[in-house]
Amino acid sequence: MKFELIGDLPKSVQDRLATLEAKDSGKRTTQESAFLTALDPYINNKVIRYSSSNNATTTDLNDLIFEAEGNTVPTGYAGFKHGALFRKLDKTGMNIYINVGDATTASWTLFGQIMSASPSVSPSVSVSDSPRLSVSASP
Repeated sequence: MKFELIGDLPKSVQDRLATLEAKDSGKRTTQESAFLTALDPYINNKVIRYSSSNNATTTDLNDLIFEAEGNTVPTGYAGFKHGALFRKLDKTGMNIYINVGDATTASWTLFGQIMSASPSVSPSVSVSDSPRLSVSASP
């Protein structure tokens, strides 16, 4: 699957989205609201930067996404660099995921779960052979 971006939609659909988003939500019809809901990923997904640049645009069609955000974690999607970051915008608390999969099939782990490590229960048995005393030439 491909990460849904608003720029991938036909211009006519982009224009319709812009018109509906500008309309007061209380004045939208049920059909208009359903249309917006169906296109939620396109509305909320955003590429922050690609792997070969520090911005959200690229001219290289083979460039991989390095940082993105949206409301749905793109599990199983292609096009994300291994180690890419994804911010889940509608999640409270820690909302950063890291791609532990590959460029063909993204697999995401919550960043905090990667950072937490269990303490080691095995004692260190290494011994230092370096001398502990130093001789000073000053009086």
